[in-house]
Amino acid sequence: MIRVYEWEKEDHSPLDLRLVEARARSGNAEANCAMADFYMRGRYHYEKNSAKAMRFLDEAMGKRYPQSYYIYAEWLMDPTLNKRIDYNKAVKFYERSADLGFGRGMARVGEAFLRGWGVDINYVAAEEWLIRSHSLEARGPLLELADIIEKENNRHEDAKRLREIAASYKNNP
Repeated sequence: MIRVYEWEKEDHSPLDLRLVEARARSGNAEANCAMADFYMRGRYHYEKNSAKAMRFLDEAMGKRYPQSYYIYAEWLMDPTLNKRIDYNKAVKFYERSADLGFGRGMARVGEAFLRGWGVDINYVAAEEWLIRSHSLEARGPLLELADIIEKENNRHEDAKRLREIAASYKNNP
């Protein structure tokens, strides 16, 4: 089963929102991330407020909650939230998330190496991070990487192996 975090859910009921608020007040890192995203994006009845969003996210980061770094990096990469994308800063926060073991953070670091987001394009590093992630988020980039190494480097067996790995990432969060 694919894990859906509180900050990703699209269908919170009023009761769900009250529970998330209560858990955030008691210091629950996932609830803090959810509240941060609600305020950053102006979701539900929460007025868009980046200062409040950052206070909630800072609390989760203070607990070294990997998803908090990932969320911040996602905000940095979101053109609806930024006039200019800061790839260098985003990659640093994806790396923090990855270093704390969050598979989606690892997948984004791999994707950064694949696309050259704030780092030099490096297919070896991209492959290492994408495979290490064991994340559904890595599936698309792994398939792209397989196509690239097959077409540019004529590495058919390696491309086949990457496609098999990507296919195995069906339900990983």
